[in-house]
Amino acid sequence: MSDDNLDIPEFLRRPAVEVRAKASASDVERVVSGLAEMIVRMEREAFERWASGGEDCPEAVERKGDGYKLIQIQWFWAAWKARAALQRPCQGIAHPNCNYLAPCGSICNKCGQHV
Repeated sequence: MSDDNLDIPEFLRRPAVEVRAKASASDVERVVSGLAEMIVRMEREAFERWASGGEDCPEAVERKGDGYKLIQIQWFWAAWKARAALQRPCQGIAHPNCNYLAPCGSICNKCGQHV
């Protein structure tokens, strides 16, 4: 698959140094939001694969609105989401003399400090 078929924002196609200098807050917000939506979608797909027995029982994951027809599956989905929420990585922390949020345990891309 070529990059032309992907919905990659233009600023992500530029070299990293240029991206840091030119990426706006709204660009970053849009990417973070898109990643969060992708994670939710991937979690739901994994849950439905598990709950349907690997597609052996697709009727088990029939939807009713945003939930599921079977109450047991709805309970399992609530538990699955709670487990997934506990596994979320650090969203970033501020550090001395830098207003950039860097992931926990990493090196800040902006100032080079270990966070």
